[in-house]
Amino acid sequence: MTMWKRNFFWILKIASISIFTIIILLLGAELVLQIQWKYRAELSKSHSQNNVFMARPAHEVYAQSLWEIPWLKYKPNASLKIELPNGDLYKVDINSHGFRTKEFIAEKKDSIRIISIGGSTTVQGMTNDQTYPAILEMELSKRFPNVDLEVLNFGISGARSWHWVDRLDTLLSYNPDVVIQYNAINDIMWSYLEEYSRSHPNQKKFNKSLLHQKLFVIEPQDFDNYFYYTLKQFLVMSTQLKKRGVHYIVGSFAAPDYRLAKTSFHAFLDVNVGGTWGKGLNLKYYETYFRLMSRYNELFSLFVKQNQIQHVMVHKVTHPDLFIDICHMNQNGIQKLANTFVDPVVEIISQLYYFR
Repeated sequence: MTMWKRNFFWILKIASISIFTIIILLLGAELVLQIQWKYRAELSKSHSQNNVFMARPAHEVYAQSLWEIPWLKYKPNASLKIELPNGDLYKVDINSHGFRTKEFIAEKKDSIRIISIGGSTTVQGMTNDQTYPAILEMELSKRFPNVDLEVLNFGISGARSWHWVDRLDTLLSYNPDVVIQYNAINDIMWSYLEEYSRSHPNQKKFNKSLLHQKLFVIEPQDFDNYFYYTLKQFLVMSTQLKKRGVHYIVGSFAAPDYRLAKTSFHAFLDVNVGGTWGKGLNLKYYETYFRLMSRYNELFSLFVKQNQIQHVMVHKVTHPDLFIDICHMNQNGIQKLANTFVDPVVEIISQLYYFR
């Protein structure tokens, strides 16, 4: 055997051993991550069981009892009660107009009417009186005890940012003086992940590997065009409402900072993304969602200022102790959410009341 052949043989042998070693290491790393994932799922169970948006059969009861058209319209006068494993009672009452809010007369008289629109993060609250629009009304009434005002909750679980753009005449038929919008997550996680997956089919396939998600993290900037579509819905709402003399306020979107979370809740955030929100792209890690939402809020801040849209920076509410999952809040968080809208609404009411 010549020297060249001997060298080639050893090079081939070393290369084969190296490739085999790398494959074993990659498979081992994947196995470790899978074991960690199962451990995190066990660690997070208490958070899952007591979250009405996830718990079974609570979620099934919610879906079967409240919808006339799932994710579009609630049944008028529907109601439900769910007792969670921790003993908390979740109670929903839908009024005759099909909204989780108090009864009201469609054609308002000489009063100030504020309508809050959005998804389940507007609907959220253990009772109707514990939703952020209800709390906002209470806070505003303290500041304007002699003003006839109401804050109505037109939130619909699953609603995208364009829900009321497509139904603007219906919204205006209720004669609002102010419209408050709080949307983002449904657009991103239910619509844009699916669209991104269709244009990047291999990404979803490879994301079945936890190691792949660790090594090849999605760049949030890849979603910029999608994010701008949401932001343009806010511009349409602002422009159209302004033409009709209606004030408009839109909020950025809050997410818990996982870096401050306790171990079990951080694990739950991963499970919440992996088991529910991230299925459109097989996402498993909350950090990916947090980076996407951070990028969205960055663009939101620039967009609303450039287009002179009245806004509030809800995304500054980040402490994980205020959340029950990646977007829904506990009662302390809901109170803070309501508080973020108080000052701009107070300013608008002061103007409206002055000119009446």
